[in-house]
Amino acid sequence: MELERRIDPELAAAQQLGDLFHQHPWPYVQVLKRSGYFWRALCRVARGEGDYQSFRRRLGPLAPVFDLAARRAARSRLARSASN
Repeated sequence: MELERRIDPELAAAQQLGDLFHQHPWPYVQVLKRSGYFWRALCRVARGEGDYQSFRRRLGPLAPVFDLAARRAARSRLARSASN
């Protein structure tokens, strides 16, 4: 139970980022190429120095936009998997 409580939010945020990347790879890559801030933040996550939840928190006022886009990407992913 404790492990699930601690890891579930991290897995949910990771799924959001994955859905966004697969749904909209071009803008995702463009932001990473042009923003050292986002590039360094995702590198910290990849190296294990940060986590997805902290990355999401760093989005500040853009977090609700991130959440909305991620929900739309998840719906698209689920619709594609249901049609297969």
